Amino acid sequence: MDRLSLRDRLNAAVDGLLSLTGCRPESKVKGGLFLRNAQVLNRKGRLFLRNAQDLKVKSRLFLRNARDLKVKSRLFLRNARDLKVNSGLFLRNARDPIFIHTLSIIF
Repeated sequence: MDRLSLRDRLNAAVDGLLSLTGCRPESKVKGGLFLRNAQVLNRKGRLFLRNAQDLKVKSRLFLRNARDLKVKSRLFLRNARDLKVNSGLFLRNARDPIFIHTLSIIF
């Protein structure tokens, strides 16, 4: 009683949901749910891939920002060197020994 007719079994075989042997109504339902879950998983996989692509883009942005930070740090170091040179010139031109000592501690 729980076995499918030959017509249902052939339809199931054409649809690709069930095999020709051991077809039961429960297995058809389970097969349909399995396929539906596989489609959901496929959608989730696509979302995951999209998120992975977003992550790749974000990582590129992060790397670009890291490069910008590196460039900014080079500029900062260059400015620090300029500041050191300027402070050296300033100290060289300063006449107050206490002021020179204070600046030498700061720099």
